[in-house]
Amino acid sequence: MNILFVTFSFPPRNEIGLVRIWNIIKGLANNGNNVSVLTVDSKFVKNQENNEIWNNEIKKHKIESIEIRFPLHNIEKGYFIINNSGLCGGVKNLIGKIGRFVSSILQEESKRFWLYSVKKHFASKQKFPYDLIIGSGGPFVDFEIAYYLNKKYNVPYVLDYRDLWNLNPTKPVRPKKIQKREQRILNGAIGVVSVTGGMNDIINDEIQ
Repeated sequence: MNILFVTFSFPPRNEIGLVRIWNIIKGLANNGNNVSVLTVDSKFVKNQENNEIWNNEIKKHKIESIEIRFPLHNIEKGYFIINNSGLCGGVKNLIGKIGRFVSSILQEESKRFWLYSVKKHFASKQKFPYDLIIGSGGPFVDFEIAYYLNKKYNVPYVLDYRDLWNLNPTKPVRPKKIQKREQRILNGAIGVVSVTGGMNDIINDEIQ
């Protein structure tokens, strides 16, 4: 089977969550599948491990890496600094909550600019040599890309939840527009994978 695995983060980027992603991709490749990884151009990744070692590993397992530039790579890790000194405790806490909410939304939404680069990459491509698309998120632009490619090429997709999106109890409630976006993408998937049984239960309750 020809599989396109969509992930914003991929080696040589150095992130703890990539251990699981790499093991999934390597396992798919070692079980007779032809795996291509659609990811952000490594030239624009600041936090990297040894490039040569990872390139050799990718070649060893016959994995193709399709790298597409992320337009906002310079501000990928942006933070808001709010001067709330001199404010009373209640107001200070409120401003802190508002700041965290805005930062959380913008940090996720900013990655959607990668979707536009991906659309540009595939705009003129008539052939799509894949039998299955796997989108692994977050960031959840990976899910949006899987959904987009499904609509363009009529190839089924599976969602791999490494974290909850709108249903995450530790994060602020997302706007209705973003909630509906997840619902639409979730309902179009032929399968859903997650890291825990509890997460699976939450996602299954959301599927309509």
